[in-house]
This record gives sequence, C-alpha cells and structure tokens, in this order.
Amino acid sequence: MLQDFRLLTEQSLWFIVPAVIAGLGYAFLLYYSSAKKSFSPRANLLLFIFRFLAVTLISGLLLGPFFRQSKRSIQQPVVVFLHDNSVSIAARDSLGSFAEEHWKRINALATGVSDRMQLSHFIFGKQLVPDRQPDFTDERTDISEALRQLPGLFYRRNVGAVVLITDGIYNSGVDPLLPASELPFPVYTIGMGDTTSYPDLSITDVRYNRVVWANSEFPVEVSLLARDAEGSKIDVSLLMDGKIVGQKTVVAGSASAEGVAVFNVKDAMPGQRRLVVQLSGLDNERIISNNRREFFVEVMGQKQRILLLAAAPHPDLGALQSAVADYYDCKVEYINSWTDAGSAPDLLILHELPLAGSNFEAISRLIQSNPRMPVWFIAGVRTDALAFNRLQEVYRMRPFSQSTVVDAFALPERTFGLFKTEETYLDRIARMPALNAQLSDWEVLSPAIPLLRQRLRGVETAYPLWSFYESSGRRMAFLAGTGLWRWRLADHQRNGNSDAVNDIIRKTVNYLIIRADDRRLRLFTENIFSRNDEISFRAELYNQSMELVNEPELLMTIWGEEVKYDYAFYRTDNNDYRLNIGRLPPGDYRYKAEAVLAAEQISREGQFSVSSDSPELRNLQANHRLLRSIAALTGGTFLPANQLENLEGLLNNDNRITSTASYSLLFSPVLGQLWALILLLFLLSAEWLIRKYLGAY
Repeated sequence: MLQDFRLLTEQSLWFIVPAVIAGLGYAFLLYYSSAKKSFSPRANLLLFIFRFLAVTLISGLLLGPFFRQSKRSIQQPVVVFLHDNSVSIAARDSLGSFAEEHWKRINALATGVSDRMQLSHFIFGKQLVPDRQPDFTDERTDISEALRQLPGLFYRRNVGAVVLITDGIYNSGVDPLLPASELPFPVYTIGMGDTTSYPDLSITDVRYNRVVWANSEFPVEVSLLARDAEGSKIDVSLLMDGKIVGQKTVVAGSASAEGVAVFNVKDAMPGQRRLVVQLSGLDNERIISNNRREFFVEVMGQKQRILLLAAAPHPDLGALQSAVADYYDCKVEYINSWTDAGSAPDLLILHELPLAGSNFEAISRLIQSNPRMPVWFIAGVRTDALAFNRLQEVYRMRPFSQSTVVDAFALPERTFGLFKTEETYLDRIARMPALNAQLSDWEVLSPAIPLLRQRLRGVETAYPLWSFYESSGRRMAFLAGTGLWRWRLADHQRNGNSDAVNDIIRKTVNYLIIRADDRRLRLFTENIFSRNDEISFRAELYNQSMELVNEPELLMTIWGEEVKYDYAFYRTDNNDYRLNIGRLPPGDYRYKAEAVLAAEQISREGQFSVSSDSPELRNLQANHRLLRSIAALTGGTFLPANQLENLEGLLNNDNRITSTASYSLLFSPVLGQLWALILLLFLLSAEWLIRKYLGAY
C-alpha cells in the first residue's frame, strides 16, 4: 500500500520557474512574434499550448525530478513448527502408521490457523532441516542447536511463536534451556512419548582412551542405570574381539540406581581392537537395545615421548598435558633442575625458554645433536630474545622494550594447509582472550607458514602468533605468547567443551611428531557407524612423485559375513575421491580399495562396524519436565500430545501473535517513467499533425 506520494527534484524547486519561462518564451516566439506564421487565433492558441507544455516538460526533466513514495507493508506473523525426527519418538509404535497419523494431526492444526498466520515447518535431529515431513529415523537429538538457529533464520521476520514437538530427550548439544532463554518469542511445547517408568537397564556412558599402548594396562569405566530393578544383580561383561576380558556384578540398591563397573584391560595387541560392553538384562525388560555398547580402541606399538621443558610452573603446562596425555607420554621438567639424560625425546617443547642466564648450552646441545628432533618454541614475556634467536634461524625476535607485555589476539590464516582444522574451530579460536606476548618486531628469515597471526590493539599485523617451519628433516612450531590455559577455560565456558583448543594443540603435536605419510593410497572414514548413519569414504591417491592425482578409476569392495558389495569412487575437483554407500545392516565389515596407476596396482584394506546400538534407544522415558520449563521460560504453554487440538485455540487467542506494519521509502525518477515519454511524444506529435493539417511544416 502506497502512502505519502511526493514529487521532488535533485535541484531546488525554484528552478521550475525558469523551466516554465523557457516554455512560454519558446512558444511565444514561435507562434506570436512572427507574422509569417499566421494561423487562426484558435489554432495559434492550441499550437502555443502544445509547444509550451512540451518545452516545459523537457526543461523540467533536466532538473532530475523523482517521486518519493512511502510503502506500507503488512507482515503476517510466522509460526515455526519444530518436529523432533528422532528414533525415540516412535520407538514404541509402528513407525509407518505413527508417522502418518502424526502428520495428519499436524496438517489439521495447520489448516485451522493458516488463514491469519504463515507456517514454517522444520524437522530436527542432529541438524535442522526445513520443509520435510518427519520419518523418525535420526539417531541423535540436539534440541539446543535447533532453538539456537531460529533467530538467525528468521532475522527481521515477524515470528509470533515456535511450536516445539518433541519428547524432551536429547543426547547432543547443551541444555536446551540456555538457548531458549535468549529467544524473543514464546515457545509452545508439545510433549510426545511416554513418561511412564518401566523396569529397564541401560548403559549411560562408557569412558575409555581411544588410543592406548601395547603391553600397558588401560581402564574402561562403564556407567549404568537401573530403573525399577531394586535388588537385581546385574552382570556386566567386557569383550575384546569377541572374547571376554572382564566381568563384574553390580547390585541395584534402589528403584532408580546408578552403578559403575571398572575394567582394567591388558595384553592388547597392536592394531584396531573392537570392544563390547553388555548387561545381563532383566526378565521383564521391554527394551534391551540399550544393554549393549560397542567401541573401538587403537592400540599403538610404542608410546612416543614429549619433553615439556619450562622456565617455571605455569597453567599452560597443564593445558598442554591435558590435550595430549591420551596419545603421548608427556613429561614436564623445569630448566633449573633439568639435566640432559642423553636420550632425545620424540618432541621437545620449550615453554618461555631460553631464559637469560639459564642452561642455554644444554638446550642448544640437545637440539644440535638431534637434527631431526622436532621442536616447539612457546615464547613468553620471560623469553630471552638474543638466546631465542641463537637457537633457530626462522625468526629474529627484537623486543621494543624488555619485558613489555602486549595482548596478542588470534587472527586465523584461512589458507593454512599443513593440516585441516574445522572452520567452526577457527572461528572459536578467533574469539579467544588475548595471549600474553612480548611487544616485539618479528623478522622472518625463512618462509614459515602461519596458522594464526597477531592482532595487536585492534590492528591486524603480519607478525606470527602460531606458525610452522620444516627444513633438513626437522619440523618446528612457534607460538609467540602464553595463556593457552585461558583459551581452554573460555572455550569450555562458551561452548561446553574445549574441543577447539585441544584440536589445535593435538594437530600441532601430531604434525611435529608424526613422520610424513608415504602411503600412495590413503582412505579416511570412521571406525564405527550407527545403524541409520550414511557410510562415506574419502580417498587420496599419489603418484611416485607424491603428487595428488585422481585420473585412475578407484574401486571399492566391501564384504560382511554373508554379503559383498562393489562400488566405484567419484572424482572431485580437489583431486581426491569420494564415496557414499548409504546405510548397511548392523554387522562387521571389511573393505579393500584398488586402483591401477601407471601399470602399478595400489590397494588399501581396512574394517569398520555398523552398530545395532542407537543413542536414541538408551533412554525412552520422555522428559516433559524440560518441556514445561522451556514453555514457562519463554511465555509459552505446554500441552501433552493428546491435547494437540487445543493448540489452535491457544495460538488464535495469543495477542502477541499479530501482524506488523513496516514502512519503506521508494524513489523512482520521472525520466524513467513510460507515461512521461508517452506524454512528451503526444504533445510533439499533436503539434506536428495540426501544423501539417494547416499546411505548415
């Protein structure tokens, strides 16, 4: 709807007066000042008017006139339906009939409110997906992520309410109450599922190290929950590669009892080991799929050693140890008490070293006598620049003022390619608190590769914050500041975990300590998949010069106990190969990939498992208490699923769900209007036709 229609010009409106005078003067000179142009008085007047209007219009258009219009738009309220698409929703019902009946009820509700509201449907499990009918096959539920994305998806839209249809069971993400508290619109929650508690045993968690070492004992801690099973004896068994390696008995002491069984596993041979935890079960137990959990452990032949040599005790040392302790033997030593034992570590980390007057000669001797030993320099405020410059030939560190501390914020280098870091992790690192660094000029002597650069006092600099260098078989890393412990705390506070910081530390250590992979064919996939996961592979093929190629055809054979499948990878623009084989029945599978490159047969083999275990079936007691809390927190209403038909009245009677009006200004130049051109052509043509009719030219 258009309102407030005005005609404006780029120049002052007073310039219209000269335009009118020009039109009058031109018409008067043409039709009244010349005795040779004599027509009848009526014809003269008519021609005078046409010429006056035409010249005035042309002169006026030179002023750049335009129309300003105020447009009023009415925006209907949007009601967003979030449908839980997880397996737990329909676990106790026939999937097909339940899904069909559920969607019929939603459509009936939508019909009742669609005349005054716009409806937007999403399903969610692990991810939020628009405009799809739920089929209840997702193996993960992340309610918090679904709520968190809504403000961004409907930015500047008139969202009246959100209808959250779920059983309240979630197994990914954070507490849904956190993102719900930040929503600017009410959330109506519809409680699906069954809140009744049945006798049930379930494995709630299994804690283990993904990487362990041969000939060393490693723990497996199993947490279990027993509901309505007071006094029952629960046998917990641990199997490795099909053989029992441990058994425990836990007694349920109450109606809702939690228990822990700890196993210490030893004598695991190097390689990938498959472990299974299973519970004995109850006689009247309805769901037994949550009584079993399987996982893989990588048994390494020898644990590599890291020497973390520090100037003094520092919180960074604990942060570094925590990030790599599961994978490496990390030993902390202090420079004032350390002596070189003669055996070189697999990685040397120098934290705020060398110090002025410290045991510089011993450090230098260790580095020089082991030319392939990787070194990670972590420079701090106490690091002596002159001694630091003597230990390596990559950077020259020149402090502007001795011991002057500066806040160095991280600026990710998106083109970094030595190893892959998720974009979301880099975004998290970019928002971390500042590291403590010396205010120094960093002169680059050799072509180091930066992962992070320094942002100082709001200015993006070329100074390295986190970088890498390799020469003559030695790999080195440089971190120009201390304060990693603050990064881990901030990461956990903001995101519920320290994965981003741990990831960058681990990948730095892995790059430094692990020798280059010289395999010509490399395959990347998971070790274990859930039953509804799509199984995918990525492959890289290298020629004899270790150049990445994908011209040859790459074939894959996958076989199980009674089945065998053949596939062909497809080539990508990144010179690698991709394969998505969809879903496979639960079981253990082996695979072999083969390619022929320059008459050479190249192959790789491996194994994976498709688990019958589903995270969604570990707990089937609906959490309607959470849904009531979300509704109360946002000003919405909770309804059980059997009262879904009452939602139509609640939405129609909610005064907050109303249309909004918005106003926008539209500017359109008169020169671009078709009617202005037609009017001008009409005036000139009419004048010409009359003159021709009267015998003039």
